[in-house]
Amino acid sequence: MANSNFVVHNGLTIGATVIDATSGNTSTSGNITISGIGSISLAAGNISLTSGQINLPNGAVGATTADATALAIALGG
Repeated sequence: MANSNFVVHNGLTIGATVIDATSGNTSTSGNITISGIGSISLAAGNISLTSGQINLPNGAVGATTADATALAIALGG
């Protein structure tokens, strides 16, 4: 069976999603959705929220841009 992985050498754009091969950064103007039981783990680096909010599964607002700014300051960012 063939290996199903592939290597992106110069970057990849799929619709509004861009993967920069040099930096490893991924960006999108669309939404990122995790359905079912899922999580986002951050070992190092940043999660940036330019505008909008982070919504929790029950529909409650988890964080706003003001919250994200306050958290970044508290963490020395």
